[in-house]
Amino acid sequence: MSWKTTLNKAHKIISDGNLIFSPIYVQKKAFDSVFITDCMAFVIDYTIERFNSFLGMKPTGCHKVKFDFIGNSNYVVRILKQEKAKAFKDINIKLIQNLMDFYSQIAGNQKGGKTHIRIKYFDKIWQDMVELYLNKHFVSVDKTSNQLLFDPSLSQSKYIFNSTRYSDIDISPNTFNIDVDHISVQGNELYIFDSKYYSDLNELNYKQYSYNEILRYYYPSVSEIYNALILPGIEVKSELHFNLAPKYRGTSRHQGNSIIAQYLLPKELMCEYII
Repeated sequence: MSWKTTLNKAHKIISDGNLIFSPIYVQKKAFDSVFITDCMAFVIDYTIERFNSFLGMKPTGCHKVKFDFIGNSNYVVRILKQEKAKAFKDINIKLIQNLMDFYSQIAGNQKGGKTHIRIKYFDKIWQDMVELYLNKHFVSVDKTSNQLLFDPSLSQSKYIFNSTRYSDIDISPNTFNIDVDHISVQGNELYIFDSKYYSDLNELNYKQYSYNEILRYYYPSVSEIYNALILPGIEVKSELHFNLAPKYRGTSRHQGNSIIAQYLLPKELMCEYII
């Protein structure tokens, strides 16, 4: 209720010695704006929370209202429908419609849209998606920009990537072995790629570097080694995860000195995977 507006604009009526204001003015526009903002914040935070392992995004940080958006999704849709009818700008109408679609899908027993993905271990699914994407679209590695290059128009890469176990690397009683997610040998080129479903790389990935060193001389024809971690990201980009300093390379070590962190869009890989 807006007391200031009511006092200024409402009619004053005396009834049985009581002062009555009519009509009562309510700041509904402000409420509507805040409600839509809260609806948006909930949708964003809800999505980030459930897909944080490969979205790598931070929550909105908006004030959390004590309101059960999921439990009251039918009410939320009804209010949003009223706001859509009053909206004029196309961008606002589209925004409200998208919010209505979201809350309609989680209303009642309908959880999500037409496609459902239920997985126990996302890291394994991410590995499968990456391997499919590599075998279809991988082109090469740009040594200048330290970036993996892909061609979405390709349906079959000239490289064949497989997950491979090397069980004969250790002749000690421990008989340790290694499992490489994606490896390909093409002529004199060796590609050692590893799928990572998390985007936080604060420490050196020792395991990936060990693959590099263990397999360095296993393939006699290889003179070029490319090593990369493939991670989900909010944009396609690459960066150097590790680059061996020159004083540690010696004079004869000319390949396999760096590890690239390559970020790909999860949505693109998922679309390829479910077709």
